[in-house]
Amino acid sequence: MNKKEISSAGGVVINSKSEIVICRRFSIDLWALPKGKIEFNETTEEAAVREVEEETGLLVEIRNFINSIEYTYYESLDNVYYKKTVFFYLMKSVGGDFINHDNEFDDVIWVPKHETLDKMTFESEVGIVKEGFLLANEQYKAG
Repeated sequence: MNKKEISSAGGVVINSKSEIVICRRFSIDLWALPKGKIEFNETTEEAAVREVEEETGLLVEIRNFINSIEYTYYESLDNVYYKKTVFFYLMKSVGGDFINHDNEFDDVIWVPKHETLDKMTFESEVGIVKEGFLLANEQYKAG
């Protein structure tokens, strides 16, 4: 049995109206945070910014590290069990437009906080979103 460890990075983009950017794939009714693989010689922060910008079309800046999640999955095509770690960062949009998102997702939208938690497909990402909102509120209060 082959095992391999891989890492990805992504972001929780929150605006001043407490809305968050989430991405949707219609074919499997998936709602997820923007994220992707860390490339060779790329930091987790660089990968997070690049992936969020590619998948959402927004230009973003990192505000803070939120947390990471880990999960395992089996890929039958290469007969490998993957242990994946995904690093998430709190981000703000500084420009760009959803119209510029790549084709990895069918739709990218701003969703109000209270709707986001119900829409998200993965429970681990729901936890990241909750942590992101807590961190954003702390930063807002601190000025």
